[in-house]
Amino acid sequence: MKNNLIKTVILLLAVTFVTLQSCEKKAIMPESETGIIKNDVVNADKKADLLTSNDINWILSNPDNEDMNVDKNLYYLGIALTDVALNKSFVEDIEEGLKKSNLGFYAFDDLITQKSKVRKIINSKLIGTNLSAFNPEKERLDYVTISNSFHYMETKYFPVINIMNLDIADFSLIPIISPGIEVKDIPEKGIENAVIAWKYNDRNEWEEFLLTEEFALKSKAPVLVVSFNTQEEIDYNKNAKIPPFINSKDGSKGGVSSYSNKFQINYRYERSGNSEYYVTYLTLAPNGIVSPWPQTITKIASVNKNDIGVELSASKFVAYDRTGYKTIFNTWERDGYTSKKNLGSFTPGVMMVGRMKYSNEWYAFNPTTNTSNNSWNFVTGYQYRYSKGHIKLYGTWLN
Repeated sequence: MKNNLIKTVILLLAVTFVTLQSCEKKAIMPESETGIIKNDVVNADKKADLLTSNDINWILSNPDNEDMNVDKNLYYLGIALTDVALNKSFVEDIEEGLKKSNLGFYAFDDLITQKSKVRKIINSKLIGTNLSAFNPEKERLDYVTISNSFHYMETKYFPVINIMNLDIADFSLIPIISPGIEVKDIPEKGIENAVIAWKYNDRNEWEEFLLTEEFALKSKAPVLVVSFNTQEEIDYNKNAKIPPFINSKDGSKGGVSSYSNKFQINYRYERSGNSEYYVTYLTLAPNGIVSPWPQTITKIASVNKNDIGVELSASKFVAYDRTGYKTIFNTWERDGYTSKKNLGSFTPGVMMVGRMKYSNEWYAFNPTTNTSNNSWNFVTGYQYRYSKGHIKLYGTWLN
């Protein structure tokens, strides 16, 4: 995640989906959505000549070939999931799997293992789909080929289904499906942090629209987003046993509440525009109890793309700590639509997580080194640590 590319990708994906469904589709915004301009109707007849070498769409114009390939595979599985989403028993299976998860996502492999017909539906959809825009060589697509193609920066990922609104979702409704592909931000039109999505309308058609986190979190229909995770994260999602937790802000034992002062990010993850800079922390008590759980997650700031590498000011709560306790924290690039990924963990113990597209989109600590052996002592000093950015802190003592 240049000006004209947003229109190109919406039209391209919609036309591709039109061909797939053999009927006219619309690229629309939900009527209840605010802040985003309603898109033009995509007419298959008028736009049939769209797919030319001059119309470089957002995905295929990505200079990062690995990222482009991941997005293509997300799109393939998103298309395939639309057929699965029309089967009530399959949706119930997804619901059950999601509610058993620790991190709120469900591995595609588990769905296919438990429901053998799902693999047939997905493969049938992929074989019968005209995806020539993304697949010019027209190789035979199937689930195994696609699921084995999620690689980024020497990390192997596996496809999962992430749900953005699990707490309020009504699984008796046909889900909203998204391939989790961001479009270019156009702030003047209210288009920020939006992804491609499809919803089923009263004409029994899938309609394409731009999905925002705000809309997803208010939707009663389950919002299923195709994402991906490492094997470590998938294993944790299924097997973690969350320990008891304590109130880390118990002032009776004294401690310090830390706030951001200055911060700087030195890496641009978001191709689409601005960055969403977040911080989270975990505390480990001397008796081995972890706090807090769920994590405290704070948005430090939205960072304009022109401010990458510039030291900025923000006063936001970062963490609470007290003498004798170990605290780890991390800052990261948040993507609200995608699945939770590792930001560090106590050894052994609870994994600290944040929603980010890839597991490397942290700014402070590599998760492999962000452990109790490398914990932050807020009480004794206020140096900042540097990796892909830094954060300077100030604290207030609580007795």
